[in-house]
Amino acid sequence: MALSSVLFMWTFLPASVILAAFVRRTRVSNILLLILSLLFYAWGDPGHILLLICVTAADYALGLLLGKHRTRGVLALSVVFNLGVLGVFKYADLLLSTLDRFVPGDLPRTGGTLPLGISFFTFSALTYLIDLYRGRYPAEKNPLNMALYLSFFPRILSGPIETYEHFRPQMENRRMTVDGFAAGLRRFLYGLGKKVLIADLCGITVGRIFNLPEQSLSGAGAWIGMILYTLQLYYDFSGYSDMAVGIGRMFGFTLPENFDYPYLSRTVGEFWRRWHITLGAWFREYLYIPLGGSRKGMRRTVRNLFIVFALTGLWHGADWTFVLWGLYQGVFVVLERTLPVGKKQQDGKRRTLGEALTSSRVIGPIWAPLLWCISLVLFRSSTFAEAADIYRCMFVPSLWRNAGTFLPQMFTLQTLLAAVFGILGCGPLAAVSRTCRPVGKAAARFKNSAAEAVYLAFVFFLSVLVLAGGTYQAFIYQRF
Repeated sequence: MALSSVLFMWTFLPASVILAAFVRRTRVSNILLLILSLLFYAWGDPGHILLLICVTAADYALGLLLGKHRTRGVLALSVVFNLGVLGVFKYADLLLSTLDRFVPGDLPRTGGTLPLGISFFTFSALTYLIDLYRGRYPAEKNPLNMALYLSFFPRILSGPIETYEHFRPQMENRRMTVDGFAAGLRRFLYGLGKKVLIADLCGITVGRIFNLPEQSLSGAGAWIGMILYTLQLYYDFSGYSDMAVGIGRMFGFTLPENFDYPYLSRTVGEFWRRWHITLGAWFREYLYIPLGGSRKGMRRTVRNLFIVFALTGLWHGADWTFVLWGLYQGVFVVLERTLPVGKKQQDGKRRTLGEALTSSRVIGPIWAPLLWCISLVLFRSSTFAEAADIYRCMFVPSLWRNAGTFLPQMFTLQTLLAAVFGILGCGPLAAVSRTCRPVGKAAARFKNSAAEAVYLAFVFFLSVLVLAGGTYQAFIYQRF
């Protein structure tokens, strides 16, 4: 049951809000939200609801143990347990298929399905245990609070990842208010429009283009398909994040932001500070800094960056294509930090590539989005051979054939409109609003106005029509 499904919007969410509105005591309301969260998860993945409950119980017990014996041994046990669960369910088949190349015979496969949201609730559990070891708060004595933290339904499928230090006080002090519900509904509808009216409609054409036989895919088709996929991925994930933040606000929670117009970035490093913000913060706080960060010389910094980005890629998917995708990001982040360009300045040093891109008005605005678009070939492809075929179409001039013969058949008017609004909405309009004062003032007046209410009602109406037409597509990040 996804947040943009008809069942969720017309049944589960309204019933949840109505029930919660009649419960005045915060503790009872938390129990109600826990029951609803477990029901939500069981509806989408009944085969793994017991896993979620067992992991929650184990992490609660490990938290109590860590609270009494704050030692590295107990912390190591906690980390090994959670990464072990993640490894068994997500990475076992990758390991077995890799070993198959080096040992005789065929190793068996687990053949199991990936539990929904396992990467997100595992990282949330690790956040709780590591911060507990660091002494940021005492061990949680109430198992229901721990369970709600790990299973809270707006964010269990695709985040955002939240620290227990931020979530715990809200469980005690939150309040459902009319203003909070209105603000949450507003945010939810914007996210719904992103997901259904842009991501899903772009995804239709993306699927059509890359389902073509290899010999039928032209260079123009490959580029157009990847540009549309770049829009689809952004609006799919940022739309989900908006819906999650909005639902949390309806119930009195303030969930962290996950995106800050990443396609306005001028460097790959800046892009990763704007894209999936909570995941980047997690790797920085719990891996990059403990490894030494950038404090122990450039060699160690480069090593740490490559470790972080390789694991970032692996987090996204159990396939070596994702690892290469992550290393690709790391290469350009390292180059931006270390590669000197241009003439020497007054201090005798040359600017780094990243500094030059930040001040560039021509190359800077297209550098990070273009490199990101190119990298998503690896992100989307299930094999290296599939990625290589697409790259050949994109970069080998002789394959720019039949550029216009099939493309008109791939598009609908809906997709064209979705692409136009998607391009405008992923950064250009925000940039104009920030730099042009009259536009900024007009945008401020539009917010929370009657005109915005009419606009959002129209967005909801169109979204329902699209969903009724059967064009819904599952969240891309849901499978991570």
